[in-house]
Amino acid sequence: MGYHHQRVAALLADANAQHNGQRTAGETQDFCLAIERSMRGVKTVMRTANSAWVYMEGEDMAMGWVGYGDFQTSRAATDNKYAVYARGIRNMKYNDMNEQHYMRVALRMDVALKHAKTYLRRYSTTETGEALFRPVKEAVRKVASAAGSAYSACKVAVGVKADGYNDKPAQALIRELGYMVQSGHKFMDAELGGYVEAMLDAKKTFARFQDNDIVPMDFVRAYTMDYGEQRVDTIRIKDITSYRFDTDTEQQRTWLAKELPEELMGKVAVMSMCENEEFVEDVGYKVSENMFYLYAEDVTT
Repeated sequence: MGYHHQRVAALLADANAQHNGQRTAGETQDFCLAIERSMRGVKTVMRTANSAWVYMEGEDMAMGWVGYGDFQTSRAATDNKYAVYARGIRNMKYNDMNEQHYMRVALRMDVALKHAKTYLRRYSTTETGEALFRPVKEAVRKVASAAGSAYSACKVAVGVKADGYNDKPAQALIRELGYMVQSGHKFMDAELGGYVEAMLDAKKTFARFQDNDIVPMDFVRAYTMDYGEQRVDTIRIKDITSYRFDTDTEQQRTWLAKELPEELMGKVAVMSMCENEEFVEDVGYKVSENMFYLYAEDVTT
């Protein structure tokens, strides 16, 4: 299962739908009130009957959750305890696929409150980009698979072997056809000309996803500082198609929103017109109104 990252917008919508403004009761409520009073700007919202998400208004990601109950996985029932669940916790009694791996428990609330203050932290832009990448990875992989199938079908229509990726004569023929189209050649057989152009378009899309190639994307996050200044962070994900469980990131930049390069601004403008969680090939993926994954282009100031 791994760590459960949660967006604030989603958890608030879920809490409103499921709990209709209810608050947790008893020890859990007392724990939540103690956290809200001692951690500036922090709020809680009901997660289950005995647990609550912890978040900061205006932030994109929840800091974790807290609760009071039996959250351990022992065979016999144990005493109820205060629990803190956060991405920075490593309970080595459990492997990292268990929820308890990311949990600290305590019999006393004052001890649990110290755990909360230690481990419940805001997400950086890099952490946010690494937490939310899986849907866009799946979307890009689907495009990659479809691109390979489309390229093979187009080659067959032109008369080239579908599996001839390493067939030098076939590749030479495709290159020559490309040169002909670029030079403005008009095919006497218009239908064949259409097949050739479709094949070349499919080849261009497929080239991005060929074996041993990488597909870098930029995660873009816009936000407002406490004093009102609008900024945009970007991080480079080296290969969105990687089969690694996590991501490999580099090259973080922070821009004033008014100084964002035109290349990025144009793509953000396109994706802003889309629905949340919508993917547009050759442009990117929209997470929300302020977060996007965009196919990478090196930009300059």
